[in-house]
Amino acid sequence: MRARLVTVFLGALVVAGGAAGAGAPLRVSRLVVAGLVQPSDVTAAPGEKRRLYVVEQRGLIRIVVGERVLPHPFLDLRRQVKTSLLQGLFSLVFHPRYARDQRFYVDYVARDGHLQIVEFRARGGRTLPASARTVYDVALGSDHYGGAMAFGPDGALYIGIGDGNVAADAQNPDSPRGKIMRFDVDDPDATPQVVALGFRNPWRFAFDARGGLFIGDVGANVWEELDYLATRGDVAPNFGWNLYEGRHRTRVPAPAPMPSVTPPIATYRHPGKRCAAVVAGPVYRARYYYGDLCDYWVASFRLRNGRPVDRRRERFIVPGGIVSFGQGPDGAVYAVALTGKLYRLTG
Repeated sequence: MRARLVTVFLGALVVAGGAAGAGAPLRVSRLVVAGLVQPSDVTAAPGEKRRLYVVEQRGLIRIVVGERVLPHPFLDLRRQVKTSLLQGLFSLVFHPRYARDQRFYVDYVARDGHLQIVEFRARGGRTLPASARTVYDVALGSDHYGGAMAFGPDGALYIGIGDGNVAADAQNPDSPRGKIMRFDVDDPDATPQVVALGFRNPWRFAFDARGGLFIGDVGANVWEELDYLATRGDVAPNFGWNLYEGRHRTRVPAPAPMPSVTPPIATYRHPGKRCAAVVAGPVYRARYYYGDLCDYWVASFRLRNGRPVDRRRERFIVPGGIVSFGQGPDGAVYAVALTGKLYRLTG
């Protein structure tokens, strides 16, 4: 995320289920809850039918049932999390076998400034603090921490890590900065793998039905970009930063040899001198959704032969800033706004 966003963190927009056709435009269905504190993510747990879990930047994970926020948090990490501008608790993902083993994962900036990915277990709807196991700990820098996490079709945990404001490291294969990494969390002795490089700040991503990964990478001065990582091969693709911003060469001197770069599937330009920050959303009814934190809009397209088609701007905005998209137990899409509100969207 760009420093110009000042006190902004990231909020959420999403789409909800329903009987509408696959191409139906989205709209805001209803406000679910308000009064959240700097929310940064929303998700649901496998096997649960009524609960939503909302991540707050300050280090809390709140439980929402119906239109009520439960008084006791699911997890309280306020003593461990460093909260300042773009730092804090970013994401929550549940293990695919959560209904059986009660494992889940969070990533946050710790008090020492490191990005940490930590595993916990729950019991009876409450987290067991003593169950904490650090999956990964990396020193990044002062900004651009990433924040995206998702389990892939292969059962592995994928994590987006920003360049830490050390832009050149996004091109350094020996650094975790500016990478998307794969972790076999079922085998603590397994070595993490770099599956893609060349990112500035991969804040949100989502898998599609093909097993591809749809990635929003927050840009620098001019361009925001959306990338697509197809099924993994032997060589990690390079998405260009800091040699490219979007499809455009930066002033960074070209290395020798110049690496092969995978271009983004979509880009958009910053509106004048105002800020912009892309937020990749869910792949819902075969459409790829995304929004912008600063301008509040949501757009979508279909992906055909690796190219976006049938592009459209959705017919609503989410006031207060789009931070993160998430889906509920029934597949409905929800959005959390930077103003502390959780919305359900329908199509």
